[in-house]
Amino acid sequence: MTEGTVFPQNPEAIFQSGFERIARTRMAGLPLLNPNLTVKALGFERSGGLWLGALVTPWSIFAILAAADESALEDLRAAPGENVTVTLPAGDFSFLGAEEPGIGRYLTLSLVSPVFEIPRQDAAQGIALEALRLLREGLPEIPEETGTPLKRVIPIEDAREAAAKAAQPQSRRAFLTRYFR
Repeated sequence: MTEGTVFPQNPEAIFQSGFERIARTRMAGLPLLNPNLTVKALGFERSGGLWLGALVTPWSIFAILAAADESALEDLRAAPGENVTVTLPAGDFSFLGAEEPGIGRYLTLSLVSPVFEIPRQDAAQGIALEALRLLREGLPEIPEETGTPLKRVIPIEDAREAAAKAAQPQSRRAFLTRYFR
């Protein structure tokens, strides 16, 4: 078993072809596929010794973390099926170790799964790119009200309902996808 995989060049094409193969073989015909979506690797950028990118598939949208050089292999120490916490500007995230023939070892973070409610490929890619932006830049700060009325462009909820919702814990996936519903 491989101890780690280094991707010295942008691995977008490797993930694209590898997951297209998975879609044609292991995933073909499964009822959890969204027929409106295809495999698309996108947004891969290098930061230090790591590549962070996204992968849209007919079954899920993932963030992918892969080693760009040998020094980053320690950061990606999760064996396939094992979780590892990775700190990004948006916070700490539990990535899952993975290994695929033709791709190698990498980490994956499920952003949206299943993807039944996503109507089009461009919407799925928009979700993936916005999630990457938030992971890289951190979550936006909520402005404090300073006595000046804020202009609202979304419906305002009853204050009791909003307080009840705010008291409930929210998953990272729900937080990242709330703008795309």
